[in-house]
Amino acid sequence: MVRLHPFEIALREGLVTCGITVGETLLCAVSGGPDSMAMLTAMVNLRESSNEKIPEFVVAHFNHRLRGPESEGDARYVSDFCNEHEIICEIGTGDVADYAKSHPGGVELASRKMRYNFLRDAAQRHGASSIATAHTRDDQAETILLHIVRGSGLAGLRGIQQRGHVPGAEISDGLALVRPMLVVAKSETDAYCKAAGIRPRHDSSNDDLSFARNRIRHRVLPELRELNPSVAEALIRLGTAAGADHDALEAVVDDEWDVATHQHGAVILPLAVLNNAPLAIATRIIQRAYAEFGPDPRHTLETVHIQAILKATRGGGGSSIELPDGVVVAIEYENAMMIRGPKPIDYQYLPIDAPMTLDVPGNLDLAPVSTLFTSLTEPPVDTSSTPVSIAYLDAPTENMPLTVRNWIEGDRFQPLGMTGEKKLSDFFIDNKVPRDWRRRIPLVLIDDRIAWVAGYRIADWAKVTSDTNICIRLELTNPQES
Repeated sequence: MVRLHPFEIALREGLVTCGITVGETLLCAVSGGPDSMAMLTAMVNLRESSNEKIPEFVVAHFNHRLRGPESEGDARYVSDFCNEHEIICEIGTGDVADYAKSHPGGVELASRKMRYNFLRDAAQRHGASSIATAHTRDDQAETILLHIVRGSGLAGLRGIQQRGHVPGAEISDGLALVRPMLVVAKSETDAYCKAAGIRPRHDSSNDDLSFARNRIRHRVLPELRELNPSVAEALIRLGTAAGADHDALEAVVDDEWDVATHQHGAVILPLAVLNNAPLAIATRIIQRAYAEFGPDPRHTLETVHIQAILKATRGGGGSSIELPDGVVVAIEYENAMMIRGPKPIDYQYLPIDAPMTLDVPGNLDLAPVSTLFTSLTEPPVDTSSTPVSIAYLDAPTENMPLTVRNWIEGDRFQPLGMTGEKKLSDFFIDNKVPRDWRRRIPLVLIDDRIAWVAGYRIADWAKVTSDTNICIRLELTNPQES
């Protein structure tokens, strides 16, 4: 029986923790550095041990072409190792520097995007269900500290997850990204390579302090170790605690998520929920809505965007906030509508370019879907249950025909039940009429006075009384809901 090295045992247990089963194929991302070579060497040794059952695996290496001959040497090194051990190996290459010139985010983001695109495609070509990277406990501590510096929330403080989605891949693809070495320190991978006689490659770009992660690794963490020699373990404990809190809050959001509705590609969130929920919950509801417009659940907003949305929800309807990736939040009187691109407006009335005459009896087409009908009738016994789409006006026949037009700045109106007039614009605000609708709502006038704001309210002076003998009945078909 072959005795396993402690690192090999840790890797084997890490694969199990990540949910990797014997029957699947694993694609191992190998750069040629000590961490990934330790992972690859241990996979080979586990495969050759007759007592160990591990998944089938293939290797993929991406040449970023950023370090000239050094990059080419890394690719040859990984390829030669795989050939020696009869491992399927795919080498990819891409001009990262050229890609970065035409895409935002700089060389770091370009490298990450091109590398994961290659790994995702390679996994699909080889039938792999998961991609394994060689991130270690040190990488975890660096990531958490980097997220702290950048002002991350709980989701970022969790750091690297052992199992997640591949960046850029559709969730429906089912392809997983796993990190089976997160409990292992870099010192252990170095020691294992030395014990196995492996001489890994050194990536000189890891010494470049212009990259934020390298400054964290070579300057910040060494200084913090002077204060606390176990700072890496402390950061990881913070990440674990943040993860537990994050999961608990997400469970609450799961229960609250049914408040969201979907309509014509938009996510609709009630303002009452956003304004009354605890900040942590409201933030996550907004984040979950935004994630629906991205490739995976990690498609998140920055704190400044969340604050702008929540500030707008408390300021009443009519405002909008532009978010990254062309997503817009339109604040209405009762809901926040999140949608990609300009907010669609559900107009039911065409604008009235000039005042129009409406005969009694008669009708007026307010296309696309609404028509205004008029007739003369006896006064109803009771108008208290009359729907907003119908109005009865007490008006002498000599004042007909009626005039129909849209709102003009300065219009005044005496709503039913009021003794005096008020600005029509104030009436719209009080009745939560969306700003985009106000200049399209039909106004019915008698003698140049607004007698009916169609679909909303009649004027007090035009109401039917006990002295009314004959009245005008108006009906608006398919009125905009108020």
